[in-house]
Amino acid sequence: MKTLERQVREAIRRFALLFPGDRVLCCLSGGADSVAMTRVLVDLAPETDVFVACAHLNHSLRGEESDGDEAFVRGYCRDTDLPLYTERIDVAGYCRDRGVGLEAGAREVRYDFFDRAARELGCNRIATAHTADDNLETVLFHLARGSGTLGLAGIPPVRGPYIRPLILADRRAVEEYLSELDLGYREDSSNLSFNFARNRIRHQVVPALRTINPAVAAAVSNASQALRLDEEALCAEAEAFIQQAGLANSALAVSLLLSAKKAVAYRAIRDTARGAGVPALSARHMTALFSLLESPVPSARLSLPGGFEARREYDALIFQRPLEPPPPLTTRVLVPGDEAVLAGTGLMIRCFWQDGPAENGPGRISIPESELAPPLLIRPRQAGDRVILPGGSKSLKKWLIDQKIPKDQRDSLPIVADTKGVIAVPGYFVNPPRSAQTGGRVLSIEWRIIEE
Repeated sequence: MKTLERQVREAIRRFALLFPGDRVLCCLSGGADSVAMTRVLVDLAPETDVFVACAHLNHSLRGEESDGDEAFVRGYCRDTDLPLYTERIDVAGYCRDRGVGLEAGAREVRYDFFDRAARELGCNRIATAHTADDNLETVLFHLARGSGTLGLAGIPPVRGPYIRPLILADRRAVEEYLSELDLGYREDSSNLSFNFARNRIRHQVVPALRTINPAVAAAVSNASQALRLDEEALCAEAEAFIQQAGLANSALAVSLLLSAKKAVAYRAIRDTARGAGVPALSARHMTALFSLLESPVPSARLSLPGGFEARREYDALIFQRPLEPPPPLTTRVLVPGDEAVLAGTGLMIRCFWQDGPAENGPGRISIPESELAPPLLIRPRQAGDRVILPGGSKSLKKWLIDQKIPKDQRDSLPIVADTKGVIAVPGYFVNPPRSAQTGGRVLSIEWRIIEE
């Protein structure tokens, strides 16, 4: 049995890549790895009981060379009677329009295309020709960037519908297989360019490592598989932790994060951020996030990739795009009989005269006419504002902090006041009556949340 064929069989068995009845889409670029993978899967199809089809994307990046790749793939599939789905996409234009790098943009386009091709051909598995050498280069690339376990775990043999039948094979086995069967393939000239970090790793770093261990690709493959098992176990713990510590709207409880094992908290933060739409976080971002958690400052924020931010609001760590600041609250006079809808707060306030006695309760305060010091105002908080509490008074600022009202919300809170000071902070606080008067006319002030 040929070495490559044996390694593919082992990968299928070990990682449960294929099941009888599967329909497999081979991502066929025309390069050596993809041609070898497609041929092995076609040869194994009778015993694995799978259907094989192919997909090829012309990236339009290398002019005639790209067109030659497409022509080669079309001819290969015609000669071997394999169904083929192809598209031509201006990848450079796509990256330019979106302001992304060529490698990242090309990968995004490529995987979107593979998903589309699988749907068109009714395939439930998508096979990419990543080898043990590709895994080695990926691990080294992530190591150089300071990635954690997830990056060092390398290329997963299975991710959703994607499978990697060559993940246990090195490039030498691929070359020997192609030579034995006299199979042609296309060379990609961009693989020789040192403009790409991965090519520098392939042509400079990996050869140096092979002088230390000729089987370095297999050694790193074993290490990355062990790290993947660790990562899966820790991710399962993090998922359970999120169920306990998760709050509404992509937030986590800070106190629980700080009391958790750091490896679990790390993954809970990473996964919650990802769930909110935040792009991949670097080690630098994670360090800054833990500093945010451990800071004695209860309200702070941190900029994250993709226009997102992390906000610490007392015991909540929240991931979201920066909110539009609420419209500035302007002072207005509240006249008996008026109703005021305060923009940006969803709050409606109205006041009216009625006969006593004064009654206070949720959403309502009544003030004897003799105790009012007109004009009655709805305004932002001001320096010197105080609230009356059992046993004394406290500055409104300190009271808002004690109530853990986020800093960026305090200046937009409407305050009901007259010239004597604060009467109420609707929805939060009502000052006690200024006197024990029970007769005469009283001014009742009511508020409620309405849909804006």
